[in-house]
Amino acid sequence: MKRSTKPPLEHRASSTLHYQTFPTKPPASRGHPPSASPPSNGERSPHRRHGSQGSKHEESPLPKKQLAILAIIALAEQTALNSISPYLPDMASTFPEVKEGQVGLYVGLIASSFALAQFATNFFWGWLSDRIGRKPV
Repeated sequence: MKRSTKPPLEHRASSTLHYQTFPTKPPASRGHPPSASPPSNGERSPHRRHGSQGSKHEESPLPKKQLAILAIIALAEQTALNSISPYLPDMASTFPEVKEGQVGLYVGLIASSFALAQFATNFFWGWLSDRIGRKPV
């Protein structure tokens, strides 16, 4: 029997997505403008932080305030939808066309149409708010 020899496996490709929009060359400096004169007498450069040897890249912190505001807005949107849900069964049962066994169907239709109306009009209200201002809208 003849055994087939397979070529050695190459390194597995990274599963991390790397997005690159434009083929740009890397910056010449680390983001700071070059200083006019090198530091003397053992002074540190004002652009370097303590313990930084230039090999580590410091990442910017998360914008916690902006993320907190977005979280509050997301909760407020859910509150608007959930605030009508306790009243929907009573409201739907008072409609003369709704039979007793169809209340759940109409509650679902009303809640779905409310969410769909919010989705459909949020973009318009945002656009209008950008055009004429938040307070007039």
